[in-house]
Amino acid sequence: MDEKIITTPTVSAITTSQTIGGLVSAQIADASKSTRIIDSVVKELVNTEIERRADALLKAINLATTTRRELYKIKPDIVSYNADRSINSEAWSKAKLDERQKLTEKLDKIDKVISKAVDKGDYADVLSLE
Repeated sequence: MDEKIITTPTVSAITTSQTIGGLVSAQIADASKSTRIIDSVVKELVNTEIERRADALLKAINLATTTRRELYKIKPDIVSYNADRSINSEAWSKAKLDERQKLTEKLDKIDKVISKAVDKGDYADVLSLE
């Protein structure tokens, strides 16, 4: 019987007596002997961890932005006026001061966590941030 050689761009030469399954098995066996499988697994795990850290950092940045907006919304709640209706003075009640202080501390914590992740590569706090 005359064997014909089939040429394709991906496979240099396959004889008609060889099966695709046999070629796949041979390539898997060759890959198993090399580090290709391990390299592929490592690459996938690294990409997963990078995505997890990026998502956590983005979440922290969004939380800082939201907290900053909340902080800017807090205005003095005790206002005194002049006779011409212009504001004479503004003051904070204890409740508003406490709320402002709590948000300021939260924002400082978030900023420190973000800086630690970006500057030092330590993402432990970013990943545990609520």
